[in-house]
Amino acid sequence: MLLPSMSITAVRRELIRDLPGLERRSKTLIRRMEGAVPAAVALQSLVLFYDQVSGSRNNWICRVYMGPRSSSATFMTCYYSRRGLGAVTLSKENKLLYFTEHLLQRYNERRNLGLIRPDEVIRAFMNDNYSFHFERLEDIYPGVSKIFCRTESGVLLGTAHEKLDLLKMNTFLTTAMLKGNQVEMEAQLSEALEKYKNSADRLE
Repeated sequence: MLLPSMSITAVRRELIRDLPGLERRSKTLIRRMEGAVPAAVALQSLVLFYDQVSGSRNNWICRVYMGPRSSSATFMTCYYSRRGLGAVTLSKENKLLYFTEHLLQRYNERRNLGLIRPDEVIRAFMNDNYSFHFERLEDIYPGVSKIFCRTESGVLLGTAHEKLDLLKMNTFLTTAMLKGNQVEMEAQLSEALEKYKNSADRLE
């Protein structure tokens, strides 16, 4: 079970242990859905959420997508830091991907979702953000940089710590909040990340 006292390395190692079991169940579920869904419905896109408790006793929120041409599954679990309730998962490169409580709050507020429960916010976030492509803004110091990720609804902002294999996402800006050309926008993103640059190596 994930605990606030665990090191970043220990958290990442536990998620890597959990992942095979999550993937096995999602693949089994997709196969069953493919066999049970009528042909007319199969031409549409289906999304299913379910919870799964791993062998490490982590409660994962699982999202399965089944489309006409492809199927996929994504997973996220809550992480209680000393600052509040965030969420963690693994990137495609098995880096620890951490979404802070502040980011989830801003996502809920700035998307005008009006959700109350943290798990509802995480589900909404997962439904909108299931594939992440991070871009580097600038280095903070060697091995640590400011990064951002464009989504359908806006931009996620955070930091990347190479040595720790950690991608930490701190806040969210809607597309409407971004102004100017590419250079001006990147300057705006960099400025928004200034107050987070000294905590790039901590899950808080």
